[in-house]
Order: sequence, then structure tokens, then C-alpha cells
Amino acid sequence: MSHRRIPFRKGESYHLFNRGNNSQRIFYVEAQYLGFLDCLGRNLSSDFVLLHALSLLPNHYHISIQMKDDFDLSSAMQRALSEYATTFNKHLGRHGHVFEGRFKSVWLDTVQYQDYLTRYIHRNPVEAGLVTDPATWPFSSYRTYLRGELFVVPDLQSGRLPSRSGGWIIPQVHPGATLQRFESREAYKRFVLCDWERDSWELENGIWRERPGNGRR
Repeated sequence: MSHRRIPFRKGESYHLFNRGNNSQRIFYVEAQYLGFLDCLGRNLSSDFVLLHALSLLPNHYHISIQMKDDFDLSSAMQRALSEYATTFNKHLGRHGHVFEGRFKSVWLDTVQYQDYLTRYIHRNPVEAGLVTDPATWPFSSYRTYLRGELFVVPDLQSGRLPSRSGGWIIPQVHPGATLQRFESREAYKRFVLCDWERDSWELENGIWRERPGNGRR
């Protein structure tokens, strides 16, 4: 197995993502989204990693994460994905690869990059044509940013998986590191929803400022 080119270091932030093998779906019913979150929650200890944002879509996922301490994130993610793949295949009575190889990772080397990524992650369901309002997509951390709610998923309606002993472990998202660079939650909402062809935002003295009408034409 090849070695990961990007090392995961304490204090640094990363974008983790992958999609289904041959772009196939990795989630069909609500219970599978929940099962994936449970795999993350059991393998990515909150003592070592901080989740900034995430979004799960039918055939891919995006996670923004920060390393709080030294931790073998690569092995933990591989365990989580392997566990999910095993359950996914068993549930559907199939076999073979679920994901497109190893998960991908990108180092977020500036706070601007981190904040652009949260915007991208929270807009992803809209860009994919799944919803018109990102706040209505249930498997995203966007509502945590808007309302300060704990990251939860809706009551399951179909495709129930057997309950885990001790219950499901849902990883919590911590928006504070991002929101501290906005004047309010409403400002962050405008940052996500704005038309970047018309408006622009600039980071001034650690706070994002809106510059209406100064975007690209």
C-alpha cells in the first residue's frame, strides 16, 4: 500500500473527501448516513481531532478537520471507511469496493482556505441539485453554524439498520473556530449564500467583511 503524501500534523487542518467507486452511491437511505457518522464517531476521537464541517451526499462526502493532538488519522479513517463498507455491502447483499480507493486529503494552509472550504461544503448539496436551500439538507453541519444546534440527523424514516449496543455515536461539529471570524451567524449565512460573481468578501483584521458589488464581472 502506498504511503500518504500529506502527513497529518498536530494543529493543522485538512479537507478529507472521497466518492463511491465508479461514482456509485454510497448512501441510499437515511440509516446509511447515520451508520457512516457512527463509524466516524467511533474512530475519530474528539480528544485528538476537531470537526469543523461536514456534508454527506448520495455518492460522496466532505469533511473539514483539525488535528488537536498527535493521532494516526490515516489509520482511523481507513478503519471507519472499512467498517462502513462492510456494513453497506452486507445491508445490500453485495460485495466489492464501495469507495474509490483511499480517502483523499488536502492541507488547509490558511484560515481563508479553511473558511472557503466550509462554504463549499455547506453549498455542496445545492450545487449537486439536491436542494435549493442548504439549510434543508439534513446531512450537513450548516444548521449547526446557523442556529448553534448540536449536529444531529433527522428521525429515520426508512431502511433501518440494527441498533448498535449502547446507541449510535454521532460526531459533533464545532463551528466556533470559523464563526469567530464573522460578525454574526447571519454574516456567515450571507457568506455562504452570496453570489460570488457579483459580491466579494475580504478578511480584515481577522473578520470577514462583505464588499457588495466588487466581485468578478
